[in-house]
Amino acid sequence: MSDCCDFQPEFKLECITEIIRLLRSGNMDRDKTLEVAKHAACFIGCGAALMQGNNEPAGPFGALEAADKLEALVPQNDTLAKGPAQAVPWLSIIQILLPILLDLLKEEK
Repeated sequence: MSDCCDFQPEFKLECITEIIRLLRSGNMDRDKTLEVAKHAACFIGCGAALMQGNNEPAGPFGALEAADKLEALVPQNDTLAKGPAQAVPWLSIIQILLPILLDLLKEEK
């Protein structure tokens, strides 16, 4: 995946086939792991683009609680703009965002 995904409103099945190929290839080194993450993000972003035409509000998913948790994890000043963001617990943020995303997608059925 050499280019950034532009999140077209379509499901990019080639992302899924590429993820399968990478996972089955064995020896998941850093480069392959990053490619899997990029393809997964592209597939999810394109799914979100499909939701843009929906005018119905998303169902409740504990938005305030999630906002509180995210706010506690992300620096509230210009720390990120001044330097590397290694101190930000990215995995924790993703663990909060994924259930929100799943809830939003479930509402789209």
